[in-house]
Amino acid sequence: MNVLLHGVPGISNILTGFGRLFYIVSPSDTSFSTHQEVPDYVEKSTSYISFCVWIELLVLLLKGGHKGLQKARRSDFSRFSPSDLFNNMASSIFVLTTSLLFYDISLHTYIYIYKYHRIVDLDPHSIWVWVAGFLAADFVYYWFHRGLHEINVFWAAHVVHHSSEYYNLSVALRRSIVQPHIQTFFEMPAALFLPPSTYFVHKQFCLIYQFWLHTEFVGSLGYLEYIFNSPSAHRVHHGRNPYCIDKNYGATLMIWDVLFGTFELERRKEPVVYGLTHPINSFSPVTIQFHHYKHILQTVGSTQGFTNKLKVLFYGPGLHEGTPRTGLYEEIPEIDRDHPPPKYNPPLTTAINFYAIVQTGVMNFLYKIFAALHTNGSNWSTALGIYINIWWLAISVSCIHDHKPWALEIEVIRNVVVMITIVIAPQRQSFPYSLVAVQTISTIFAVFLYQSQRHKYATVTKMYAKTKQQ
Repeated sequence: MNVLLHGVPGISNILTGFGRLFYIVSPSDTSFSTHQEVPDYVEKSTSYISFCVWIELLVLLLKGGHKGLQKARRSDFSRFSPSDLFNNMASSIFVLTTSLLFYDISLHTYIYIYKYHRIVDLDPHSIWVWVAGFLAADFVYYWFHRGLHEINVFWAAHVVHHSSEYYNLSVALRRSIVQPHIQTFFEMPAALFLPPSTYFVHKQFCLIYQFWLHTEFVGSLGYLEYIFNSPSAHRVHHGRNPYCIDKNYGATLMIWDVLFGTFELERRKEPVVYGLTHPINSFSPVTIQFHHYKHILQTVGSTQGFTNKLKVLFYGPGLHEGTPRTGLYEEIPEIDRDHPPPKYNPPLTTAINFYAIVQTGVMNFLYKIFAALHTNGSNWSTALGIYINIWWLAISVSCIHDHKPWALEIEVIRNVVVMITIVIAPQRQSFPYSLVAVQTISTIFAVFLYQSQRHKYATVTKMYAKTKQQ
């Protein structure tokens, strides 16, 4: 391969980058003596992930995915929504920025246990330790993922990922800002024997591998379905059909699901319908990230007895009086193949959808600046301002998606306030020119959108409100 690629600069690196998405890596190149040497493979993969997301979106547009695939899959009348795509991107940026702001509990807990309580010393450069790390990280993820589904207070975090009613590559980016910290509890046993440098390499690849699983373009892999996680297996995992609930937890391997009785094949005669059994019907990032915590608090408050309150927290989300720990699967609503439940997707004009897509680029740009400021350890007030703006941007645009009558006005106000802040801020001389340019363009675009779309938006909002009442 190196001979074939000789003289073609960058091609080898590109192939290596795409290979990481499928866990195609060299053990020798991914073995390190200390955890400080371990690269941020997730960050290194972001450009490849973004490329794949937009290519899939383009293919869906060219194939008419926005019009639906009624003949091919009667239970799925569309494969993507600009509103859903925006929220998926926003969730990913929330996780990336929040992880930089807060102490990495998972990493430091693992290092502490390994340093003071490990029961064996293993060579992180041994191929057998590398393989053991692969199996251990995947085994840990299986139980972590299963816990996210079977423990209500953990499900409150993971529900974010399952709240999308679509299934495309962008859904892989729809993540909880709380979930990464929960994994700490499940990986402690691995810290007793596995070097941190080995574990945190495989932990990253377990996450990266799952990106490509979120697509409908790949069918069944035959007998490999029983060994490796696949798009087909993960489609089942994301389903709200009764046969899909609490199935297929593995990250890269399905052998744990086969061994522990949680494996389920995709059924051709019963196409998967994605999302929650009780949809939230909102694009608000605050609602998406925190709605189930609110539900838990309300349930705990109305539940009698201390023991029963604990059960609300630590038993399954389907628990109620007279049911087993994880609830009754018989209570899961059946899916009518001929009349599947409608997806939440309030109609918007092309101009507004285009504006929302542009704002995903703005959010990504703001994240890059935020990450650079964090790395330099300077201008914390600026970094915090950018973090707040990212959330405000996402909330404001999601209000447009949810047809809030005052949403366009709020978005104009947000852009103007941010623009004024940039102009009058004491540290404005240190702002990169690109930040000023991007915000100026965003403000002009927002004002233009308001002027040209407010009457159409008001009309569509009223029509949508009437259809909801019918």
